[in-house]
Amino acid sequence: MRARPQRQEKIIEFLSKNRDGSFQEMYRELKMGRGALSLGLKELVEEGIIKKDVYRYSIQTKPTKNKILSDVEDRKLMDFDLDKAMEELRVNEEPFVLGYTLLRSAMFSLPKFTLELHSTRLTKQEKEELKKIIERCNQTIRRTFEILEGLDFTQTLALKQGLDNAMTIPGYERKMFSKATNRQQRRGIKIAKKINAHVLK
Repeated sequence: MRARPQRQEKIIEFLSKNRDGSFQEMYRELKMGRGALSLGLKELVEEGIIKKDVYRYSIQTKPTKNKILSDVEDRKLMDFDLDKAMEELRVNEEPFVLGYTLLRSAMFSLPKFTLELHSTRLTKQEKEELKKIIERCNQTIRRTFEILEGLDFTQTLALKQGLDNAMTIPGYERKMFSKATNRQQRRGIKIAKKINAHVLK
């Protein structure tokens, strides 16, 4: 098989690492001339390797039969803007409520995606997609803890203990809810609604 021109290889590598990218983003990152970049993008679009959506390019993916990946695509989990979520976390009036939501969502999803990565009959493309999702979960956990620890280390330790209990003690959250005051229960319902509505649930 004839090797692809270097301009095409660089574009494919960039779009494989990033979910998508604009012409300007690739121009800055790839250190490629505008003419070569424009030609490479045109060639790949014509071959059906990548697609263009208004001003952004992405790898043209084939529909997956994998149930978990289909669910990810249907709920647009990878469209979740992590930078925006972290900005909101820094200025939120209740950062530990939002932080718990983010952490619980990512931590409860991570084992499912990790197990699926090691299942049989996955295509190379499906494995790569799962690796990206797992990395997104890990980034969410790491960056959320970094911000919360900077705000209040003691409260972050308490939040860690609560998450540990929720993940290791069956029915822990339900038991704690039944013992809570009315005000605490209302707050718990608020957190639960955020978790259920959140993109990484």
